[in-house]
Amino acid sequence: MDPAPIKIVSRYDFEHMDVDGYPFAISIREADETELPRPSYSGKRLNLSFYDLTEGPGIATADDVRAVRSFAEGWVTAVHAGESQAGLIVHCFAGVSRSSAVALIPLLLYYQEELAAAKRLFEVNRWADPNTHVVWLVKESFQLEGDLFTALEEAKMGMLVLDGTDRRLSRIIRKKAWDRKRYL
Repeated sequence: MDPAPIKIVSRYDFEHMDVDGYPFAISIREADETELPRPSYSGKRLNLSFYDLTEGPGIATADDVRAVRSFAEGWVTAVHAGESQAGLIVHCFAGVSRSSAVALIPLLLYYQEELAAAKRLFEVNRWADPNTHVVWLVKESFQLEGDLFTALEEAKMGMLVLDGTDRRLSRIIRKKAWDRKRYL
């Protein structure tokens, strides 16, 4: 299967990037924000507004997840129909938390498997740190029997091992080696 044609970017990048080849976009802004990012974007767009929080007013809802799922079904249909220009852009302010969590929805529809979706998420955005509340809503919406959180952690650790950039991983490995020596 070809990699899902998806990009996860910041609002700034969305407003300044070349969007040729990306006729689908999911824009996420703050709950109290009224201005649309890049109003001249002419592709199919889903506009969401919620805070990057896990509790309290203005957070993502099950309705947001249902709206993304419905929108993403159209994107998956276009990709599987072989449309060469069927890229999807997902953005929030920083392109890290809300957009990464929301991007799981089209990725799950595309790959039909949690780990494959999670791996692609981190291939597309190695800085991804999906909003846990949104991830929980996605897990509930898809009635996933596996653990989406575990798939995300496994995919993230796999990416960190492959590119060797995460200092926390190095510390964990060094600590485990030190602990083993200490008890020998």
